[in-house]
Amino acid sequence: MANKFLQTVNAQPAIGRAYTFFNARTPSYQLNVNKELAKKMGVNVAEVYTTLSNFLGSSYVNDFNIYGRNFRVMTQADYTYRGSLENLKDYYVRNSVGGMVPLNMLVTTKLIEAPAVISHYNIYRSVEINGSPKDGFSSGEAIEALRKLPKLYRQDMVMSSRE
Repeated sequence: MANKFLQTVNAQPAIGRAYTFFNARTPSYQLNVNKELAKKMGVNVAEVYTTLSNFLGSSYVNDFNIYGRNFRVMTQADYTYRGSLENLKDYYVRNSVGGMVPLNMLVTTKLIEAPAVISHYNIYRSVEINGSPKDGFSSGEAIEALRKLPKLYRQDMVMSSRE
């Protein structure tokens, strides 16, 4: 939708160039937890997500004071254990009987394309668009050209972005 909108904007005589840095096709990984298998193995699904969050991201534990200095304690897997999805075999979660279950048994991964950053304006998803007026036109004339874009097109854009 952003590209279609930019084509319409760039076709306006008062617009020199409109562009966006938004990219909806950034490679990402989607992790899916097999909740049925976790339940059968006695693993709390919340613990799976907590373990992934702690090891792949980080988690604040507390602060402590030693030698007159304050230190923050964070949990996080070493970078050598966060560099690949194959490292999921090295993460374990405790089940209800005290056994340790490797996360790669409960989690599947898939390569997907998704936006790296999703901006919001007035709680709605948005895309930042930048531009400048064409030589010989003022910024006010460029803004007026944008205001004259068909209302139907703008409504279609809003409706599509909510889907």
